[in-house]
Amino acid sequence: MPDWTLHRVECQALSKLEKEKLKYLTPTIRLMVKLYLKRKLQNEKVISATVTDNYDLVEALVSHMSEIDEKQLVLYAQMANLVSVILQWPGLKVKEVAENFSKLACNAHSICDSELRPLGFNKLYRDCWKHHDSTKGSKRTVPIQLLMSSLLETGKAVPFCEVKGCTATGWVEGLNLRTITETCLPFQILMELNKWKDALDYCRMTIPVYEKVYPGCHPMLGLQYYTCGKLEWLLGETQNCVRSLSKALDILRVTHGANTAFTKELAVKLEEARAEASFKLNPLDED
Repeated sequence: MPDWTLHRVECQALSKLEKEKLKYLTPTIRLMVKLYLKRKLQNEKVISATVTDNYDLVEALVSHMSEIDEKQLVLYAQMANLVSVILQWPGLKVKEVAENFSKLACNAHSICDSELRPLGFNKLYRDCWKHHDSTKGSKRTVPIQLLMSSLLETGKAVPFCEVKGCTATGWVEGLNLRTITETCLPFQILMELNKWKDALDYCRMTIPVYEKVYPGCHPMLGLQYYTCGKLEWLLGETQNCVRSLSKALDILRVTHGANTAFTKELAVKLEEARAEASFKLNPLDED
């Protein structure tokens, strides 16, 4: 039972981690730990490697490390250091681990629930889709089914015909996948680490991409505005929050229905945000 063997080894490694570091143990960190543990078990022939399940597939992915800004590199380095602390392998190269985090960001798509809460992500290996070009500035075609990773409340994928600029074969012309993957995965990581300001910056970066991919009244665009508005409210940007939640409500009352509990909750949040914004503009006299 290879899954149980891997799980047992993972538990042994995580049990040695100091308590103060447990709060930094995000699902992304655990995924990288499992990746290295699995490589070790496969190299030692404890579990079998297959054509579709081996570390060579990860090594073949592009990382674009030379093009990543310093702030993101620091984040990857911090995450790689924690992986090193967990594994406690003398020969482990932290730089390689950091590069693998970048590979995940450049070659993965997020999977979220109906409110854009991250559930996980899928890796896109070299031979999974022949038209992908991850080089900087690439404008080749992108298979839209890979962009439709988030599930709606029905649990069904978004039909191709609902996507702006989509051809009959389900491809979108002129969209750079790096723009999407390099924002979605870091956004997920930042949310896991409670780095709200950085998460808001990334969320704002994704909205123009969503507007390019989706029609103006599409649930994914509405939910992205909703997420942006909640982060803005949390950070005290009440006026911006009102604008974002208003856009979200305009879309989601159509896509989700005006009388659903989800939409009613959003409407209540919007009214509360408007009241708070109004109070900030015209505070009550203390006298």
